[in-house]
Amino acid sequence: MLHNGQIFGSYRIESLLGRGAMGVVYRGVGLCDDQPVAIKTVRSELLTGSERDAMLTRFRREANIGMRLHHPRIVRVRDYGEYEDILYLVMEFVTGQELGKLLENQPKLPLAMSLALILQLLNALAYAHDQGVIHRDIKPANILVRPDYTLILTDFGIAHVGGSELTQTGDLLGSPLYMAPEQLRGEPVDGRADLFAAGVVLYYLLTQRKPFTADTLAALMHRVLCEEPPPPSTINRALPATFDAVLRRALDKDRKARFSSALDFATALRQARIDAVESTIVMPADRLPKPAWPIAKASLERDEWRRLQQAWGGAALTPLAETILHDAPLPGRVLQNARGDWLDRVRLFAQLWEAGRRLGHEHAADMTRADLLQQLTGAFLDYAGTLNQLLFSEDNPQLLRISADFARLDLLRLALEELGADTEAQRVQQAQILFASQVMGKVNSLIRQFIDRRGPLARFGVASLLVEVEELIVLADRLLEGSETAVAEAATPGGAVLAEFMDNAHRLSRILGQELLQQVQAELQRDGAAMTGNDLEQALFVGRLRQLGLLYRFATRMEDRERTEALRVLATEMHRFLNRLTDRLLTGAANTEPPVINDQRWVRLSVIAELAEQFVWPELHQRILLAIRNQVLAVGSLDPIDKSPGLGNDSRVPLPDSKG
Repeated sequence: MLHNGQIFGSYRIESLLGRGAMGVVYRGVGLCDDQPVAIKTVRSELLTGSERDAMLTRFRREANIGMRLHHPRIVRVRDYGEYEDILYLVMEFVTGQELGKLLENQPKLPLAMSLALILQLLNALAYAHDQGVIHRDIKPANILVRPDYTLILTDFGIAHVGGSELTQTGDLLGSPLYMAPEQLRGEPVDGRADLFAAGVVLYYLLTQRKPFTADTLAALMHRVLCEEPPPPSTINRALPATFDAVLRRALDKDRKARFSSALDFATALRQARIDAVESTIVMPADRLPKPAWPIAKASLERDEWRRLQQAWGGAALTPLAETILHDAPLPGRVLQNARGDWLDRVRLFAQLWEAGRRLGHEHAADMTRADLLQQLTGAFLDYAGTLNQLLFSEDNPQLLRISADFARLDLLRLALEELGADTEAQRVQQAQILFASQVMGKVNSLIRQFIDRRGPLARFGVASLLVEVEELIVLADRLLEGSETAVAEAATPGGAVLAEFMDNAHRLSRILGQELLQQVQAELQRDGAAMTGNDLEQALFVGRLRQLGLLYRFATRMEDRERTEALRVLATEMHRFLNRLTDRLLTGAANTEPPVINDQRWVRLSVIAELAEQFVWPELHQRILLAIRNQVLAVGSLDPIDKSPGLGNDSRVPLPDSKG
């Protein structure tokens, strides 16, 4: 774990930006030019077996391509290498967030803004394709959007370069939802595969729905290969129908019928915009609405704003502070007529406080602010005792109330940030570490209960107990999210509760893994290759599998030198288990007649593939995708492709109900 202020090669670490299952990203600054950078590191202790070579190859590939491409809409890679056993990649620092996160906060972007975003993406793809680079993994997670709504394309880890032999025909790399049909079939791809993926992103932008959805990867692949999505104007009634033809061509199953280049796609999109509206003007960046992150901007009452501006001075802050405290979202508090603009009032207070100090009311303004900060910070400290009672006073912790309380505490923490309260923010961080410790103490208690009384609990499926463990881990993870020092301090002797969790997670994962393997074996012996079982068996299996993944994912957050070997062992055993489970699920698949894609096996394999993708184990992920792809092709190879402008209805295979 790197720390703030640490010198790392030619860079100085400033803060933690984020962490994933395989690495940590830091904000840093170059020592030679003082430029901000993002430093992406790989945790070698979590690389296991064949996954190590695959991951390192793609990491270096991302670096080489990123250093080669020079375009304002493509992230620039400055450097990469290995320093003190840490593999790192240094990129330009991009202020913003993933497109997917943006759409969660602003699901209905204005049409002009959606078109501006996709045109920027096509601009980046046109340049990359001209350089002989095919991205092959275009999706919202790999598209960053700055606060001014300019776009940056990232992650060229599985990109294809003309003449490269890194991947062979038949490989299946990327995210199936965004893969072109030829990519799913394992055929050689060109830039038109990226244009298909860009069409999927555009469809999502315009309709708030994905063009192909299903409950399993098998069903999803079948739909991408054999079905046409509904015209976007039939989903978004406010969307001009002129865009239907553009999307129909972008998402054509036959790449020869698709746009031949990103430039052609962009030209057609601009023409559709002209056809839809005689004159469409995309607002310049400085006039675009500010993104609604982390909380949507609520309108303040104009007369109150005007009254407070006219009053000015320290005296004007007192009634505003009283209003803020009166409506503060304190844990467990029942508010009558709660206001939706509470955080906006906090922002207004910060502005008035700064203005009051400039106008000579420094003492009165500071006194009022100090009292407000004391009241807000005190809510965190006071909650520690309440949380302990909620967790341990009854057999079943009051998880719904705790979750709601944490949401309110998040809002209070944002208020402290708005007020520029660095000292108070440090106290809050300490309180959050304490909360995480309390929550994990309950997790340890529940896991010990399961391990110590395994017989009777296992007989009843331990479903409720594991659900509690899952929800508690989610809460603890939320408390530690984004905090560099929180995880580090939790791993010290004073944070022994999380050290105990590491041991408990290891023991519990072994037990859950054994039970999952035994269940599959029993079903194979009972049902044969078809593996048909009841819904309860399936729900328990998938639930336990996801809980096992949650245990592992949370354990990987405990990055500490003293526990490196323990994490290495856990990663190796988890990888070995998922491969064994995959082996058993694939047993008899080739002999199933007629071939099917909707039995329990493929649902379970879809979950394992999802976990492998989260844990950044590309070899296991591709192995499952290839097995599913081969089954889908065996099922649907003789089906004609429906070219009608709507969902295809020619599939011979019953599919699960799709998700919205």
